[in-house]
Amino acid sequence: MVSFHADDFALALSSSKDIISLCQQGNVDSLSVICNISCFGECVDLYKEAIPSFPIKPKVSVHLNVMEGRPVSLPEQVKNLVDGRGLFCVSWASLFIDSFLPWKRGRIRRQLAVEIEAQVRRCLDAGIIDKTAVSLDSHQHPHHIPVFFDALMDAVASLQKDGCRISCIRNSEDPLFPYLSTPKIYAHIKLANIIKCLVLNFLSHRVKRHLKKLGIRPTYLSGVFFTGAMTEGNLRPVLPKLMALAERKGRPLVLLFHPGQVPQEEIASRDEYQKPGFVEASCSPDRAEECKSMAVLKEEFANSTGKEYPG
Repeated sequence: MVSFHADDFALALSSSKDIISLCQQGNVDSLSVICNISCFGECVDLYKEAIPSFPIKPKVSVHLNVMEGRPVSLPEQVKNLVDGRGLFCVSWASLFIDSFLPWKRGRIRRQLAVEIEAQVRRCLDAGIIDKTAVSLDSHQHPHHIPVFFDALMDAVASLQKDGCRISCIRNSEDPLFPYLSTPKIYAHIKLANIIKCLVLNFLSHRVKRHLKKLGIRPTYLSGVFFTGAMTEGNLRPVLPKLMALAERKGRPLVLLFHPGQVPQEEIASRDEYQKPGFVEASCSPDRAEECKSMAVLKEEFANSTGKEYPG
């Protein structure tokens, strides 16, 4: 089974409108919503208004975000995660290091758990996710970091006591072999993305063990190796191999896109986007290309049996 996923809904108004347009065309199987950016309410309202026009209603995940913006919980509850302006100041590297510092790990874990639960509850209150089927992932995949994943499990336990059912937690495992065995894409390979895959794939072993305990089937995720460039041209040569691997292992394959280019003026109008590289990635024309590629490839799959790549 291959599904088409749109990340970063409600990160910006313009890109969220692009995702809604893709939904109206029937080109989105699932999407992830960020709830700690100031445009969240407006984006959710637009989404709800558009639902009757969707040929299929996408599954919605909470895109847990501690990399940009402000916390949903009170700043004093997450004081080690934010700066003096109340903006998140942690990074992937800092959270990874904190996982192995005994004098910090417990404190960071407790604060992350508070914020994770607050973000899930905000999405529940907004009516954009269903309490009986809560799906979770994270912005830039920090939920694979040990301290973050432990905090996630703490939040999950608390939510379950309140009657929530966790239906999915993303397994960010993007298998390297299909890409590295495809010479046609060698010119587009970035060393940084190979390193990301190696780190996430290693950390996914622990994630998969916990998913099994929760009764959740792990997926393969294509979207890390081609971070910022999930384009039709890059995917076509490797997609048959990814699909064959997923079928052989009995796992769903999720194609992860970041559709929708954000205008520079929309980014500049807020103080929520602070991290190096974020503005460049969000405003890159590659995001508009991912939007087009997602539509083209999804339409091809919709017109095929889904058993083999139709391109």
